[in-house]
Amino acid sequence: MLVLSEIHKNCGKSITSILLSLSRNEELPLSTLKLNSKVLKELGLVRSDLKKSLPKVSETGEWVLEIMGGGNP
Repeated sequence: MLVLSEIHKNCGKSITSILLSLSRNEELPLSTLKLNSKVLKELGLVRSDLKKSLPKVSETGEWVLEIMGGGNP
C-alpha cells in the first residue's frame, strides 16, 4: 500500500526516484521496495508510460487506493 500510494502522489517522477526517497524517509531497504513495485506491476496496479518510463497507478490501482483510503495525494 505504501509504494502504491507514493507512486500515486509522485506522478511524473521515475520509479527509481520514488523508491530511493521512500527508502530514505521510511528507512526501508531499497530491495524490498523494488520487489514490492514489481509485484504491483505484475498485479496490474501500476503501469509504465512507455515513452518516458514513468510509473502510473492503473485504474484498478486507483480503485484499491480509494478502498484502502490512500487515494488522496
